[in-house]
This record gives sequence, C-alpha cells and structure tokens, in this order.
Amino acid sequence: MAKDSIYITGWEFNRLLANDPIKPWHSGLPVEMFYQGGYQFWLFKKVYCTKESFTDELHWSESVGWTQGKILNDLRSEGILHPYSLADFKKSESSYYTRFVDGFKQLRQIYPKKRIVQLLKSADASELESIKLKLLKPLFNHLNCVADVTPSSITHWRSKGTQSNMPDSQQDILRLIADPIVNQNSGFKMGLTLCQNPEKWMTSQEIIAHRRAEDEVEQPRVQHFIVGDLSQKDYVEALAPHGEAYRPINQRLLSDWETSREKLLRLRDLAETHIWEDLHKDWLPHLESDPDFRSECFSLIKRAVRHSKMPSFFDFFTFLGICCISAAAGVAAAHVSGAIGQTVSNATYNTLFNKAKDEKKRIEGLMLFYQDACKLRSSGKK
Repeated sequence: MAKDSIYITGWEFNRLLANDPIKPWHSGLPVEMFYQGGYQFWLFKKVYCTKESFTDELHWSESVGWTQGKILNDLRSEGILHPYSLADFKKSESSYYTRFVDGFKQLRQIYPKKRIVQLLKSADASELESIKLKLLKPLFNHLNCVADVTPSSITHWRSKGTQSNMPDSQQDILRLIADPIVNQNSGFKMGLTLCQNPEKWMTSQEIIAHRRAEDEVEQPRVQHFIVGDLSQKDYVEALAPHGEAYRPINQRLLSDWETSREKLLRLRDLAETHIWEDLHKDWLPHLESDPDFRSECFSLIKRAVRHSKMPSFFDFFTFLGICCISAAAGVAAAHVSGAIGQTVSNATYNTLFNKAKDEKKRIEGLMLFYQDACKLRSSGKK
C-alpha cells in the first residue's frame, strides 16, 4: 500500500500523564523542520499533525506573535497540512485503535509522571522521541503514513541534553533525496530551504536577548506547561512581555515563508510529477518490509544525483555506454563507433542493454526532478 503521507509529531509523550489517551493535551511542533528545508511538505501528498499541536501553534501565533502558527495555517489552507484529532481515531473503531490503547496502558506503567518530568529536566530527546513514536505507531499504521522524526525543541530549553539520533531508514532516504535541493553545499548548490536558520543572520545582541528569554522565561515554565502543571493562560502571560526578544526571528521567518511559499508549491508539483509514485509506492513500502533495501536505495538515489548533472544523459545510447563501461570497458566505445556486434556477443549486448534500460527506468524520475528543480532555481522562481 502506498505511503503518501507523513505525520509530524510534537509533545505527544505527555499523553501518558492522563488516564484517557484521547484527552487533549498541549503540544507544539518543531520549528527545525522549516530550517531543514521543509521537505516533509513537498515529498508527501498529505502531512498530518495532532490537532492540539496545530491549535496551540495557532494560539501562540495570535497571542504572542510567533510565526510558526501562521505558516502552519497557510499550509492547511493549501490542503497540505491535515490536523488530526485522536477522537476521530477512536470513532474509526479500527483494530489499530485497540492496539493504541493497549500500548498506552503498557507505556504508562513504564513511564509515570515522575519519569516523564525527569526526562524533560535532563532534555533526554532520544527517549522522549522513542516514547511518542511507540505510542503513536498504531495511528501511523491506521493512516498508513511515515513517522517524521524531527525532534521537538526540548533541547532548546536546556543548555545540555541528549539529542535525538534515532535510526530510521525511511527518514534517512527522505533526507538523502532532499539534500541536493536544500543543501547549499551540495553539488547542485540550490539551497532551496523554506526558512533560514536564525543563527546564520541574527546579530550577537539579538542572539543574547533571545537566549535570555529562553533561559529565564521559557525554560523554567515550559516543562510545567507540557506536563499540565501550568495553564496555557499563565504560560502566555509570562511570554508576552518578552515579545521583542522573539521579534527578529518571527519577522525573518515570516519574510522567508512569504518568499518561499510559491517555491514550495512548485517543488510539490515537480515531486508529484516525477518521484511521488516511486517514493510512495515502491521505495518507502519496500524499506518498511525490508530494511536491507536501505543500501540499495541509497545507491539508487546517489546515481540519480550524479547522472542528473549530465545534460546528454537522456540520450539512451550515451546512457547505455555509461552503464556498460564499468562491466566491460570496451563495450561503450564499440557501441559509439557502430562496431558493437564485432566486439561482444549478442547475448552480452542484450544483457547489458536490458540492464541499462532497467537502470534508466528506476532513476529517471528522480533525475528529472533534480534537473527541473535546478531550472526552478536558475529561473529565479524560488
């Protein structure tokens, strides 16, 4: 079954603090996904998040001026982001919901409130991410979507902590596909990210003011807010007087988003045309059923990147020569000169010809995507 959607998680580990897994709990989404290219929003048809994550981000946007809620609301308006209520999961009467409840009960035995608070205080991102992914796995299966593993921002509220570094073959493949697009240091030098990382442009005074607000206002309160010991009203009232410290980041995020919005939609169009079918129907399901496919998929993507830089690549006979040269150095030269029948047997030629055809078919969509994305950047339509 196709994997054409992805679920962006927030603080859902805090649902273990209630007796009812459906009870709404406050949550927030990782702003890092915008700095890392926002590939979740162009590699997938649908992007899900928990309803409370969306409504809280929207509330903070309206009450404190944080830009992320505005961006997420725009993505919902475009039909890309789909906030999902766990109450609807319950109403579905799916067998996956039964597994969700069973898993919830088991995890609550392992992680009581005291343990969750300890993990938050130590900013143990790896274990907190692991908890929520285990909890929500039945929901991911119900929606037939990939779990995004961009870590929530808990390490921003502690100077020291354990960064999430969870192995995930599907996520590795997504990042590898996105890297030539979003990484300015890649061979393509496109750097087509949605928003610039603030550390790259903020002044030293702005960084000091922002970190002071994080250390003196957010950090002492957010953990209490996450576990339900501080109301949203009190949290917002504490943040509101410090709006000036967050203003440079919010203004830049909004400016970057307004510049990048059309670019995102064009990248989605290119991805839908060239790679969604392979990615959603072949590569991601294959990785889920066979983790050993990871190395083959890595190789496939790297070949697509390499060959997409060659303008004449889509001349099939040039392509055949490239594929054959590693197996028999003389075949490509003989083919170009028209003497291929005199140098290798028909059987060898047919084998190499069919191999080249299969290879071209497997990576052609991804190559075209990269080439068209390069045109998108060179045309100035970012």
